[in-house]
Amino acid sequence: MKHCNHGCHVQPLHRLDELMTEFKIVQEGRDFAVDMYREEGALIVKMHIPGIEPDKVDIRVDGDTLIVSGARDEEHEEQDQHYYHHEIQCGSFVRDVRLPFKVDEAGTRAAYKHGVLKVYLPLKERKAKNLAKIKIDKK
Repeated sequence: MKHCNHGCHVQPLHRLDELMTEFKIVQEGRDFAVDMYREEGALIVKMHIPGIEPDKVDIRVDGDTLIVSGARDEEHEEQDQHYYHHEIQCGSFVRDVRLPFKVDEAGTRAAYKHGVLKVYLPLKERKAKNLAKIKIDKK
């Protein structure tokens, strides 16, 4: 069995599993699953964010992008716990979702239930414009 620089015992295969898990999380960008659909004049964005308290979530609309950020607090566990498998990540996250339609930021609202965040983004109404007629040059 090897020892790390701090004097603890390190099992090579266990450390390899940890590194692969960390790589996978970095590669995936720690993103949360998102569904987006249109319903009754609004764009609905659903995001699974289990284990995150609603007061730790910030929702913003910046142009054509919905930005959801927040943090999952680390659970206080005993230092001597021996993990056989550890994937639940703590810390902050940011998820940017490109919106396919213009939305009314002022009318945006959100709900949270059973680990699912649901954001209601009212679609911006198009105003009728006076369209100028364009001449076609004949050559």
